[in-house]
Amino acid sequence: MYKISYRAIAITTVAMASFFMAAIQPLGYSPDYSQYEYFFQQLRLGLKFGETRFEPGFVLISAFFTNFIQSNVVVYAMLVLLSVSLKLHFCIRRTSIGVAATVAIFYFFKFLPLHELTQLRVAMAAALMVGAFHYASIGYRSKALAIFLVGFLFHYSALILAPFLFLLNLNRLKLFIFSIFTFVALSLTGSFINVTAGTIFQVFAMYENPTFGERPLNPFSPVFFPEFFLIICSLYMWRDLTMRMKQVIVFQIFGFAVFFAILEYNVIAVRGREFFSVMWLFYIADLKSARFRIKLITGLFVFSSIVLSIYLFFSGNFFTPASDWP
Repeated sequence: MYKISYRAIAITTVAMASFFMAAIQPLGYSPDYSQYEYFFQQLRLGLKFGETRFEPGFVLISAFFTNFIQSNVVVYAMLVLLSVSLKLHFCIRRTSIGVAATVAIFYFFKFLPLHELTQLRVAMAAALMVGAFHYASIGYRSKALAIFLVGFLFHYSALILAPFLFLLNLNRLKLFIFSIFTFVALSLTGSFINVTAGTIFQVFAMYENPTFGERPLNPFSPVFFPEFFLIICSLYMWRDLTMRMKQVIVFQIFGFAVFFAILEYNVIAVRGREFFSVMWLFYIADLKSARFRIKLITGLFVFSSIVLSIYLFFSGNFFTPASDWP
């Protein structure tokens, strides 16, 4: 008898919902959509690798789709479908239908609006970073490194994750020492690293421009509160965590050490935080074997994160209505 795969159902449902969200644009157009639409059109006109600031991996896969799909919005939607499918494939493994649905719903509200529907290059790179994290967490370092390198070719700022993918199995004392060292080292060398990166990669040079990118950062934005809450609770309940959950907490603490150390580099700090933050999917996906109090605090984390995301992305003016699109 054929056995229903709840994992496949969850992945397919959210991936297809994401595809139609990108294709139909029911919320309107994101702030970054116009640059991707222009980029796809330029590819059809013969745009070459050196003529765009976009990374070669993203140029290559976009060129593949634009070669036989004439609609820009369908090309965009196909990339969204691929990105979401990869992320959920790597993080939803053997689990229950409830956990699989929770991961899928959490992703749909927490990350889809900012990643796939806005920062498509980040979304594609993050999908591969999720794969790299998966293999690094189970000891397949060569596979993790290979996938990381491919992901790096979709967004150069993913480079910030490199050392931390291989420092996942630290105890709390070593984590404290290494995270403090990371913060101090980056605080002292951040300017040198940023300038050096800017001489190699064009996009980093653009990020140095204070007029480029987001508004000034709020290091204690309410968006971070659910993450702070889960990190603190997890450190207190460390013995109750699964190995995968501990690895996620290690990764998140390194992520915040990096974020606070490079706050003055607005765009890089934000992009880096997004790459680290998406790994919460693995924490949630491991709930099946967790104790009740871990499920409780994770439930609060998921609920509060979704509420904040609905407020930020779905109830405000983040997306431009199609009727107002030029």
